[in-house]
Amino acid sequence: MKNYFQKILNSKIPLTKHMGVKVKKIDSTETVLEMPLHLNKNHQETAFGGSLASAAMLCGWCTLMFFLLQRDLDSPRVVLADARNQFLAPVEGDFEAVCRPSEEELINFYYKLIARGKASIALDISIFCGGKEAVKMSGVYVAFLGGFGP
Repeated sequence: MKNYFQKILNSKIPLTKHMGVKVKKIDSTETVLEMPLHLNKNHQETAFGGSLASAAMLCGWCTLMFFLLQRDLDSPRVVLADARNQFLAPVEGDFEAVCRPSEEELINFYYKLIARGKASIALDISIFCGGKEAVKMSGVYVAFLGGFGP
């Protein structure tokens, strides 16, 4: 599944190639995307805030797409509706975006989506560098049945 999501990111979201996004892990409990600093640095030689925010947003998107595709939904559409980022510390090396969703919240989200054709869920994603949390993102994602998928 990891390779499948890598292909989706590279083909459907071309920016991910330029940012060096790699799917390190994706399963029902955790999604981890890794990114190199050298492709995402700013003028201070630390990670660019836009790259950090993008990594977090992508991590949440992958988490939901994985969850929905595991349930054989035909072409689910997942979009980010709202996000709040907290930058806690400079990122001075390669970094990882990590999402560990609540199974109960995912199941509730799924049943709402099936019943209504549309549902939203809040996900928390963290960016880690050297084992330390550097960024927290809280995002609200909306899914629709039908439309376009991976």
